[in-house]
Amino acid sequence: MRKIMRATKVNEDDVHGDQFEHPAFGTVSVSRVSGQAVLFQSAIRHQHYITLTVNRASNTRHLNRDWVMGRDTIVQVAMSEAQWATMVSSLNMGSGTPCTLQYAPPKGTDIETVPGLEVEPTKSTFEAEMSEHLEDMVEQSMAIIERLDGILSGKSVKKSDVANLRDAVKHLRMCVLNNTPFVQKQFASAMEKTVEAGKAEIDGFILRRMQGLGLEALIEQARAEGPLMIENEEDGS
Repeated sequence: MRKIMRATKVNEDDVHGDQFEHPAFGTVSVSRVSGQAVLFQSAIRHQHYITLTVNRASNTRHLNRDWVMGRDTIVQVAMSEAQWATMVSSLNMGSGTPCTLQYAPPKGTDIETVPGLEVEPTKSTFEAEMSEHLEDMVEQSMAIIERLDGILSGKSVKKSDVANLRDAVKHLRMCVLNNTPFVQKQFASAMEKTVEAGKAEIDGFILRRMQGLGLEALIEQARAEGPLMIENEEDGS
């Protein structure tokens, strides 16, 4: 059974965000390249071609969203535009589309199964971040109350103390009015992306099912009609 592993926090930074890594984190990118190239299973020299690159990746959680950064290229392949079109339109067909390796692990390198990802619901992530945000505001309000108690317990009230206390209250007000709606906006954006991803999965399932039913119907129709008879024009049979 495939091992499940939680992402590891490798760097904690209040300014730039917390960085997480996991063996399964990766990025894939496709680029159009200009330049002379000779490609495997292509008889011509190409001026333009396509590259597909797979990298390892890290994820930085900052400003209530994920920032994914690719690093450490694992493999990069080059394909002609015709090979690229064949690859994307030939799912589950044959042994694969020819490509030209540009970056790859040395031959004979062991390939290991990467641990699976642990499910981290988006809602739970935002709940934890909102809770942390509220706790910070409570701490600020308690600090203001303590400072106010200290001022009131004194024999006299200094104008500078009142000014500093006013600045602290204004800062807390800014956190409430600005930061909280920002977290809510990021949560709504994340939920919208989740819904769109769910719709895409449903659309893909329906399309595959319709294609499967259409193929089954064609097979049943062919069986019912029997073998196709071709007339011979010379003898009319």
